[in-house]
Amino acid sequence: MEDFDEVDVLEPNNVIILQSYGAIKMMLHDYQGALEDLDKVDVLEPNNAFILQRHGEMKIMLKDY
Repeated sequence: MEDFDEVDVLEPNNVIILQSYGAIKMMLHDYQGALEDLDKVDVLEPNNAFILQRHGEMKIMLKDY
């Protein structure tokens, strides 16, 4: 994650980095953190179907229906 942190400072709106952060946090069961990263991507790419799907999955994991 440290490598991602360095790139995130240089490119804070990089969709690929934000998606990767979300995926890593999801694997670590940090569903709230993953949701926050996915929310950032949703602002940058509101019609990204993959992000919308992941967003829904995180809501289910958090039992936030």
